[in-house]
Amino acid sequence: MSQRMAVVLAIVLTGGLMVAPASVEAQSKRDSEICAGDDDDAAIAACTRLLKGRLTAKQRREALYNRGVSNSAKRLYDDALRDYTDAINSDPSYAPAYNNRGVIYYERKNDMGSARADYDRALALNPSYAFAYNNRGNVSQREGDYSRAVIDYDRALAIDPNYSAAYRNRGDAYRKQGNHTEAISNYDRAVVHDPKLHAAYFGRARSYEALGQLETAIADYSKVMVLYENHVEATVYRGVLNEQLGRHDAAAADYRKALNLKPEDDADRAALADAVYRLARLQR
Repeated sequence: MSQRMAVVLAIVLTGGLMVAPASVEAQSKRDSEICAGDDDDAAIAACTRLLKGRLTAKQRREALYNRGVSNSAKRLYDDALRDYTDAINSDPSYAPAYNNRGVIYYERKNDMGSARADYDRALALNPSYAFAYNNRGNVSQREGDYSRAVIDYDRALAIDPNYSAAYRNRGDAYRKQGNHTEAISNYDRAVVHDPKLHAAYFGRARSYEALGQLETAIADYSKVMVLYENHVEATVYRGVLNEQLGRHDAAAADYRKALNLKPEDDADRAALADAVYRLARLQR
């Protein structure tokens, strides 16, 4: 999980012999602000200009970090990975760069070992880093160690009790352990803190479905579909429940809707294959 650090780099030539002209200083200040801003194209250009100048190690790491954030936002993950690595080389004590590099290893490289090592380092540097605990929990969850994942989510939430994603992730871990009551409790807390967190509604729907509360599950799948229109799995799964409840027209409508959506991963593709099969069976 990445986050932008709002940093301002004070670019001043030192050494007692010369001071940057006012116009150069003004441009450097503007570039510092743009580099830390939300316009990713402008931020990348501004950070790059700054990095061509004379910077302290701290200024350099912040410019590299911010450029990494913007590169990540633009899906330029290899560029972002290099920026975070260069930021770490510039300042090996900079925990956010380890955390964000870990996110790329986890989400884009599927390299759990490197991701965990980066989160471990971030937490060694900053034991109160809720993001890094949550992210390390995600590594454990992907590895199938749900109990270990829950421990890290607990730590993240002890630091930040309003951390909606950690509630959702802890809910997923409990759900995968078959503890649907505890999972639902966590999903409930997640959506209290972030009513638009569609992944929490989806997880809660899965748990309600497992408990046989089909109408409640349908309501949550419907909420997911409102918040995220391209959610293939929620659309297919709602169709499956409508079919189980004898609402064949509604089920067929859900399957047709799903077939017009764009799959984003293997789970979506599997759900679409199931929708094709189920729709054909309903139409016999």
